[in-house]
Amino acid sequence: MIISIFEDFQIFDAGSKSSVEKIINKISITSSDVTLNLSRCILDYPATSLIIDKILNDLLRKDSPRVLIIQTHLNIIEILLLHWLFIGSIFFQIDDSKKKIMIDEFKALINKKLSSKKIKLQLQIIDKSGNLLTEFTYGKH
Repeated sequence: MIISIFEDFQIFDAGSKSSVEKIINKISITSSDVTLNLSRCILDYPATSLIIDKILNDLLRKDSPRVLIIQTHLNIIEILLLHWLFIGSIFFQIDDSKKKIMIDEFKALINKKLSSKKIKLQLQIIDKSGNLLTEFTYGKH
């Protein structure tokens, strides 16, 4: 199942609370394998994390294996992406105070929660043609 925020919802700002509320109300997870395409979207915490929380919580009701692939065009350092995607997450219990911890600690928080829920998460950096540039994997491998 592929959810493309820009193409499916015509929403460019996946970092604003009002946009995110519209997205969350329209998302219906029908598969245990979900791709969330955030390409061409603005990301910002805590709003973007609410979309991811919705999908992860819905995935918990699906049979294993459960996979969430998050795609973005933002080719920036991993820790900055993790902040934009997960600070404010209720699922991960990551608040603003966690942005000062080292990347290994931040990833450990994510890995621990995903592994305990038997979810694999892949963060993919793609170019404008959809080609994979970089991939990070977290959780159950």
